[in-house]
Amino acid sequence: MDRKTPRAPVWKLYTTLFPQHMKAVIIDDELDSLETTELLIEACCPEVEVVGVANDAERGIRMVDKLRPELVFLDISMPKMSGFELLEHLQHRSFELIFTTAHDEHALKAFQVGAVHYLLKPIDADELRQAIERVLKKHQQAPEPDIARLVQQLAASRQPKIAIPSTKGLEMLEVDRIIRCEADSNYTLIIAQGDKIVVTKTLKELEQMLEPHNFVRVHHSHLINLAHLKAYQKGEGGVVVLSNGEHINVSRSRKASLLERIGPA
Repeated sequence: MDRKTPRAPVWKLYTTLFPQHMKAVIIDDELDSLETTELLIEACCPEVEVVGVANDAERGIRMVDKLRPELVFLDISMPKMSGFELLEHLQHRSFELIFTTAHDEHALKAFQVGAVHYLLKPIDADELRQAIERVLKKHQQAPEPDIARLVQQLAASRQPKIAIPSTKGLEMLEVDRIIRCEADSNYTLIIAQGDKIVVTKTLKELEQMLEPHNFVRVHHSHLINLAHLKAYQKGEGGVVVLSNGEHINVSRSRKASLLERIGPA
């Protein structure tokens, strides 16, 4: 039976525009998922050569450090060690990264820590192809992936509290409770879950403290926690919707950096 492959001409055009060949390693504790991912890559991603597969984290670490791939497909949820933890044990950190996961909440964290892309299981061939195209484009523009920075962000994300100087003294505040921060002259108002705190620091100073914890400045007056971002609405700059129902305007000058963190809108 003659089967049509309508996307093939697009793939051929793309390989002409981006002729680089990327070595890839797949790390996934589920054998069926691992084999499916490898077959899909072979079928629709001719620019990618799978040079190794591993069905546990420890073997994956050894394989990445030995084979030094340019692309790693990494399952997030694995026994003994998560994909996030695996990254911290690697010596070789110069590669593009695509997280794979069966859980949306893991996908959200993948974005929060700066992962290039993620794929939800079961992996769709078209979504895989789109992810590979974005990775190839990014790799050509910036051939040195910053996995080291990603590892730093992961480590910072596990620090549960920060010391906040308020008008009452010093308060230990759980980072994940902070929804947003709003500038108020030389002070800053922190809006947290069930609390509001006036802080004796400028928004710029708080931004420097909270940026490693996946906060992003969306406006001259507003800093938001990406963990509490529920939606982005398009517009001149756009609007972010937060977990407490608030709508915050995004300035035009901050729009690009926000979308870079959360993905295209």
